[in-house]
Amino acid sequence: PMSLPHTNGSTIAVGDFDSNSRSSLRILKGGDLVARGWMILGYGESDQGEVVVDGGRLEIGGNVLGIGHEGRGVLRVLNHGRVFASQLVLGMKGSGVGKIELSGGKIQVDGPLRVSQSGVIDLKGGELTFRGVAQQEVLRWVEEGRMIGFGGSGRVVIDYEPFLGFTRVYVAGMGNLRDTRRYPKDGHAWYPGGRLEWREVKGAVKYRVYVSSDQGEVERSRWVCWRGRWCFDWFV
Repeated sequence: PMSLPHTNGSTIAVGDFDSNSRSSLRILKGGDLVARGWMILGYGESDQGEVVVDGGRLEIGGNVLGIGHEGRGVLRVLNHGRVFASQLVLGMKGSGVGKIELSGGKIQVDGPLRVSQSGVIDLKGGELTFRGVAQQEVLRWVEEGRMIGFGGSGRVVIDYEPFLGFTRVYVAGMGNLRDTRRYPKDGHAWYPGGRLEWREVKGAVKYRVYVSSDQGEVERSRWVCWRGRWCFDWFV
């Protein structure tokens, strides 16, 4: 369930007002949710709020997108989902815990991004862009584990554009192998040999193979089944 606690529906709280409230909102492909005020995930100390932008679009135009106000909040973006916000804060108050899982698509913050000590951004695909944060601060987030790739096993890439005034971050390796003739292809019945194959990339020293039982969790992944029974997503 989703609550609209203030005037004219311009503000949204997911996980709010009820003791131990746990609420989840999913925005699917073709869905478009716009709020001109703030949006909070996990408002009170005992509340948990989750928003999954699964191919849809979320826009918080006039105020902050807060993930973990006093409770726990999670934002997941996958399958070419899009999130636009004026400000983005993870872990707004002392007890607030906020997490972002970006597995594909884009999160664009036109203003500042703040990641508290209780906030984590986990990059698995797609890209995150934001303004108003010094490069040294972003590096500190990476060093302290507040911005990670693939749960901590991947390398975060930081592109700082001082003249344009924004920073872009993503996980290393994503997009480099989009045209590498991977086999088996999407929907292919995996042959009995059970091998995953891809074309070599010049200059590559090693490759990271990502496997998941959740279809579509990583953008441009391949969903395959062996003998029609054992299915999984995979990406290089």
